[in-house]
Amino acid sequence: MMQVKLDDIPDVGFVVDAPVPVEFLDGLLPHTQDLHAEAPGHAKLRITRHEDNVLVDGEAQAPITGECASCLKPVHLTVRTKVGMMLLPTDAKKPKSTKSTKDTEDAEEVELSKDDDGVGEYSNKLINWGEVVGQHLLVALPIAPRCKEDCKGLCPVCGIDRNTETCACVTKQMDPRWDKLKQLKLDTRN
Repeated sequence: MMQVKLDDIPDVGFVVDAPVPVEFLDGLLPHTQDLHAEAPGHAKLRITRHEDNVLVDGEAQAPITGECASCLKPVHLTVRTKVGMMLLPTDAKKPKSTKSTKDTEDAEEVELSKDDDGVGEYSNKLINWGEVVGQHLLVALPIAPRCKEDCKGLCPVCGIDRNTETCACVTKQMDPRWDKLKQLKLDTRN
């Protein structure tokens, strides 16, 4: 299970060094991109308790496979992310947290709410660290995974793979709605 009870978190916190199951990762991945977990992922987190607030931070990774968004060849990538989220109890009004500034050593009081970035919720004294890891992995996932950074993709006219072949297709066509502008003559005399 990828969760821990609030009362089981010691005062000094503890480290979670655990696999992230393939089934869990597959449930996160967008089905429209046809991406799948290639193997279990991994999370190494530190979970610390500050009264009823819980800080989950560390890093996670997941091996993902799918199709290149440009050329449709198989893609194998490892999504890596830093994890950092403060979890508040669902019934929290507006808890106080201290946040230090760069310029001073003094801490100032900052109000956290559920609408803040990096802040989540937990309920029934159950901390679901898997959900936190899942959110961070999903955000780190590339929008359009590529087989390589400089992938040229497929020709939109004939469909060949531009990474391995070349073609003479004309792919830069002007939108016909702009044809009248070609006839426009500008006076360039100053």
